[in-house]
Amino acid sequence: MELTEKAASDIAEDEGIDVIVGDFLEYDYPDNDVYDIVVLRHVLEHLPDPIRAMRKIDSLLKDGGLALLEFPNTRSLSYVYKRLRKNWGLQRGKYPPDWRPGHCNEFCRRSFQYLLRETGFELVIWQTYSRRPIMNSVYRLIPIASKARALVRKRSRAADHSPVA
Repeated sequence: MELTEKAASDIAEDEGIDVIVGDFLEYDYPDNDVYDIVVLRHVLEHLPDPIRAMRKIDSLLKDGGLALLEFPNTRSLSYVYKRLRKNWGLQRGKYPPDWRPGHCNEFCRRSFQYLLRETGFELVIWQTYSRRPIMNSVYRLIPIASKARALVRKRSRAADHSPVA
């Protein structure tokens, strides 16, 4: 699923797959289909209501289904360094005062885990990565890269209602 016709047609042509044009938050899925996996790559940070987005993902997944989410990592070394420079007055803002950012939300591991707790998911894998593949082996050991990749699992509804011993 893609928001724009152009992106959808490019993906369909490049990958040879059917792509639906639409907003996944508003889309009515036929026959209440549920899926094994949902993938959002650099989408979640642009949505004004991440709880609503995660609840929509929950409704799309089978019990135990997975979601792969990618977004900027606010605990990256570069992000922390830029924030310190700005807070110390060593770096001017790079955007004019009337500029509106494209990111509605930003996440580090801790804030993302809060979102998962609020929406009934469990974190399976957290990784950071960059566009420089040679550095990714380092970032697997020290999660300080500028981008985060999280694999999360929908908790089974049966497990939520099981009797406590």
